[in-house]
Amino acid sequence: MDILNYHVKVLEDNKFKVEKKSVDWNVIFENKQKFYSEISSILLDEKSLYYFVSNNNDAKYLQEALTLKQKNKIKFVFEELIKKPEEFYSNYQKEQELLQELNLINDYMELNKFIKKYGIKKPKKNIELKQAKIYIKQSIKRESVYGVFGEIMLYVVIEKLIGNRNIIISKLSYVTAPGTYSHGSDGIFIDKINQILYFGEAKFTIDITSALEQALTSFKDIHKRIELDENFLLLHESSYKNGYSIEIFDEEEIKNFNKCVIVFAFHGEEYTDKEIKKIFDKYIVKFNDILNSKASVELISFPIISKEELKNEISRQVTIHYDNSW
Repeated sequence: MDILNYHVKVLEDNKFKVEKKSVDWNVIFENKQKFYSEISSILLDEKSLYYFVSNNNDAKYLQEALTLKQKNKIKFVFEELIKKPEEFYSNYQKEQELLQELNLINDYMELNKFIKKYGIKKPKKNIELKQAKIYIKQSIKRESVYGVFGEIMLYVVIEKLIGNRNIIISKLSYVTAPGTYSHGSDGIFIDKINQILYFGEAKFTIDITSALEQALTSFKDIHKRIELDENFLLLHESSYKNGYSIEIFDEEEIKNFNKCVIVFAFHGEEYTDKEIKKIFDKYIVKFNDILNSKASVELISFPIISKEELKNEISRQVTIHYDNSW
């Protein structure tokens, strides 16, 4: 399945939805497994993966075909992701804010609000608060690892479906090189023609509200993060993708670019235009208040029916790749 079978639909100014062309959701619901298989195939396309997960010199452009060495690079990353999620998380602390918030919870009422707000799987009933928090902490770490797939789909959608925007920095390519870029946005994109820098914030969640709530948490220090990203761009031009490493961006030029934050919700549950737009209308005001005219925001929904079912299919396809083709 090719991502070009999908399109980005405008719901309203700065509000978008990604879905299949000529979509029939009744047909998708009747063939959910086929749908999950298609999405997983897009996420696990080996050429795209190498391009996004590696910061090697040969990953600055999308390759036509991969060597065995390049394939093994992807294999290593997925071994860390799928087989050792707790170890990989030490290099991928994207949800640190959630863990800090969890540590401050002192009763079950607060804990239930936390679970509902962030769409976290509930622990078993009749266990002590301390044990429940331990269970949720482990769940957050595992979910953070799967969040990688939200980032990958963000990269694919921006690169393949939206014109005039190219990825410069893939955060994931630095996460796979421990000790490097672990702060800032999930990805940095550029529209050189219109002089706009885009900072991606991807969330892979059980529903769209959880995605936007998590993004709001990330937005608490958004201006600082944009500044960090700008400084990172100035210091790491040799790592740019899409050939932008031959460009010379000075500090004044970077500062003069318009800024836009993309909140990308890769989510289950809601799928109709009406319900997605209604939720977007509520949250875009909150995002704009935080940005305070220093940057604009775009909200993009990619409905996937069920996060848990899609995760199962991703894991299944990763295992098949390991055992057979790699």
